[in-house]
Amino acid sequence: MKKLICLIIVICCFTVSCSSKSYPHAIIRSQEFGDAWPFTVSQGILVCKGSSGIGEVIFIANGKEYAVNGVAMVNRKYRKIEEIYDGGSLGPIINRGLELCK
Repeated sequence: MKKLICLIIVICCFTVSCSSKSYPHAIIRSQEFGDAWPFTVSQGILVCKGSSGIGEVIFIANGKEYAVNGVAMVNRKYRKIEEIYDGGSLGPIINRGLELCK
């Protein structure tokens, strides 16, 4: 019975790891953007889920995924960026994210 349970766990882990897609990403920090940093957190991972310069731009901070651009916001599967938004323009963050999709 223990062997069967172990086998099921291994198969599940293998299936999950094989089905998850790796997307282009970059760690960004407030120091890079200076006073233009628009978030209440000091750093995070910027991800673009797309290609040819078009896609969902996501910011991951403290284990939570936030929608940064309109494409990501439409899907409603990410948290609202307003939760960590501190003012200023999101334009430089969006542009940096879309560069990852190229």
